[in-house]
Amino acid sequence: MTRSGLLLLTALLALESASGPAYAAADGLLAAMVRDGLSTQPAGPATDMPSARMYDAQTLNPGALKRCLVSAHALDAAEQHIDATRRTVAALKVEADKAEARAEAATKAKSQRDAIADPPLIDALNGKRREFLAASATFRIEIARRNEGVAAFNRDCAGRKFYAGDLWTVRGDLPFDLGAYQPK
Repeated sequence: MTRSGLLLLTALLALESASGPAYAAADGLLAAMVRDGLSTQPAGPATDMPSARMYDAQTLNPGALKRCLVSAHALDAAEQHIDATRRTVAALKVEADKAEARAEAATKAKSQRDAIADPPLIDALNGKRREFLAASATFRIEIARRNEGVAAFNRDCAGRKFYAGDLWTVRGDLPFDLGAYQPK
């Protein structure tokens, strides 16, 4: 089998600050990896004889391919979770801003001493601030972990090639159904 028999792993990532990596496709890294790889050559159990396969630093062997597929799947799940957390943090920020606006309005309506002495108002404001700050801290940790995963994927998987037959070989060992990510 020549090098032309290899599939190109086209799932390259670019880190993007705290808002998330730029995925190769809107439907996720794993889908792009499988779709783009399989669209270049027919694949199936009979594709490529294992004895004719040659692996080098740029070619993923079945074990490395499995790790890359699992990593891509985990990064997709992390991105979905980060999107949900981002929406939660934004909603908490709005609530904290509203609580602060209510406290400011109460301060203007009353003397400063009376406003400070209004425990329910101050407790509500402080509670919203604490919720927002806790959610923000969790969000930053999730972003950092995801970025570490992206860096590892870029180092170990991005730009590497793999054999279509190896993809068919590892699919049964994956902790998810690869069939859902194959082109229709």
